[in-house]
Amino acid sequence: MPTPAPRQSWLAPYLAALAAVPFVILFCALFVAAEHPLYIWDYTTYWNAFRAYGRMIDTGMPGWPAQLAADVAARDYNPLPAALLYPVYFLFGGGRVAFIAGIAVVYLLPATLVATAIARRVVPGLPALAVYALALAYVPFWNPTLRGLVDVIGLIPLGLATLLVLRSDFLMRRPVQAALLLGLLVYLPFLMRRWYAYSIVVLLGLTFLFGLFARLRAGVGPVRAALSIGVLVGLAGLVAATLVASLQFELAHRALTTSYAALHEQFQWSFLQHFRTFPSMMGGYLMGLTAIGIAAALAARNIAALFCALAAFGTFFLFIRTQFFAVHHFLPVALWLFPLYVAGVDALARRLALLPRTLRPLPFVALAAAVFAFSVIPWLGKNPVMRSYVVAFDAPFPLHLDNYDAYRRLIDDLHREMGTEGSAVVFSCSSGISDQHLIALDATLGPQMVQTSCIPAFDLFNFDSLRAGSAVVRTDDGRRNEVAALDAVMIPGEWIRTGTGFGAAYEQVGAYTLSEGESVALFRRTRPITLAELAQLIEALDKAYGRDVAADYRGDMRMLMPLRVDEPGDVFGAVRESGPHTLFMHPGATTPTSTTLPVDARFGARPSRLVFSIPSSALQTCPEADGVAIEVRLDTQRLWSGTVEPGGQQSVALPPRDGALRITVDKRGQPNCDHVTVDIEVGGA
Repeated sequence: MPTPAPRQSWLAPYLAALAAVPFVILFCALFVAAEHPLYIWDYTTYWNAFRAYGRMIDTGMPGWPAQLAADVAARDYNPLPAALLYPVYFLFGGGRVAFIAGIAVVYLLPATLVATAIARRVVPGLPALAVYALALAYVPFWNPTLRGLVDVIGLIPLGLATLLVLRSDFLMRRPVQAALLLGLLVYLPFLMRRWYAYSIVVLLGLTFLFGLFARLRAGVGPVRAALSIGVLVGLAGLVAATLVASLQFELAHRALTTSYAALHEQFQWSFLQHFRTFPSMMGGYLMGLTAIGIAAALAARNIAALFCALAAFGTFFLFIRTQFFAVHHFLPVALWLFPLYVAGVDALARRLALLPRTLRPLPFVALAAAVFAFSVIPWLGKNPVMRSYVVAFDAPFPLHLDNYDAYRRLIDDLHREMGTEGSAVVFSCSSGISDQHLIALDATLGPQMVQTSCIPAFDLFNFDSLRAGSAVVRTDDGRRNEVAALDAVMIPGEWIRTGTGFGAAYEQVGAYTLSEGESVALFRRTRPITLAELAQLIEALDKAYGRDVAADYRGDMRMLMPLRVDEPGDVFGAVRESGPHTLFMHPGATTPTSTTLPVDARFGARPSRLVFSIPSSALQTCPEADGVAIEVRLDTQRLWSGTVEPGGQQSVALPPRDGALRITVDKRGQPNCDHVTVDIEVGGA
């Protein structure tokens, strides 16, 4: 083991971190100000949680602690890291600057202190302040932070666990106390984000192996050494497992019984593509110094450095069995590579014999600061040479959309096409366009957008998209490069673009050149989708995925409801879905409101009963309300006609056959408050 770090400068990193706080806040404010508000998917998930829990706590909403505990126990996107930022919300509000600066100050700065302590343990020769400066400018720590990902919080306990293992000489000093504390520390990253499980498994496995080696080297017999370290690592695992079972049993059970490799099939790459993660996340400069550090550590037989290297690469190889690394997933790998990067700096700094020993790291601190600047300032870092050899390919430049005006024009055209009652769907999940892009740029679109599933393993196809009056589809050649797992998005888009199958129901009304070389077209649906066209689409999806993609929908009417044809009456007439099998209908001022719903057992369960009701509360709002007249037909056969008054309910049994189910609602004496709820019960074959 290397000799302990000198004690004289232990306080310097902490003072530097405190001094850095105002500069970090200012930097975060300038960074956010330079961005287009393209906060989509994971970039907005925790910001939303930060604001939601901030409002709950701020207003003293009853039950918020229980809600938080329930979310921690069950949700994949655990809101605890966002909720812990409540003091930031209380002091500065829920804006994006407050959120990003809060992550940086409350989570990232402590994480850099922990990384500094690990590096000083591995490479004790460099001054602590220089090591901290390298940690503060370490781009992989900043990348997820600037994107609004709170995952950097997990590095604090994970790094402390690493320090504990190294300082205890792999659980040889105060072994029981160290094992108990290790169990707590390795649980905390999982508490914050479940994907840290990969790095936790690797850390515990390496602790066993290195602990066994340390005991054998100390002269302990093989059996006793294996039992000793096995019991201690097992104790740590037991503590962590007990905490998981006590606080997050539902989440853990789902994680253990779910094949995440299958769910994330679309995010799987070849090994060569996975290996490109390192230049993508680190860039040439950091990779080069890290490689030098690994070589120097091996030459010096630095056990602590070898432990960190194996932890980093072990996590890498274990994680890629599931999916590729996003910027937040790379954090534990980056943490364990940081001491090796520092070792590379130390190896080169020793060669600067003309400088005093304390000044030798300064050129590398300056280079680290320059690389950081090149990684966040677009006009510096987007130079092709810099992107190829120095800056990480996924450097955290401020979010920016080329042809921003085209996005605004598309949004304006969508508003014009949809009006206040229409809806739209975007058949794209690319980095340049999706429904989330448009909602991020204009939140008022949200209620009218039919959500497209960009992870088909969770939700293959949203049949409600067939009802949308407007559709946005990609038209650039790059659309052909999408992974096969996204066929449920690309096939409908391609059919609309070419007028194939159900796409014949659409006409193009606009074209737009967007960011990253992508282009889209806006289409208007001119007629309802037919049953034959629905059958064609299902057949194409079945063929693409090699299974019955509609199997989960055949027990209800979710495939058929979007195909209904509504004919609202004048002025007040309306038909709206208020649930999966529930309609809200209101007659017009002078003409009735009708809806025709196709019934076909090939696409879902037939409806067995209609239940019409008007709440008695309608009389409180409109004392003169007199109810509605209703007629129900299946094809040409009248099944029932009659009236329903406020406070009344009428059940209508339906025959077990296919056909066109038509419901007509008309006013009686006057139309005020004459809305009726239609519950469609499914059942018979």
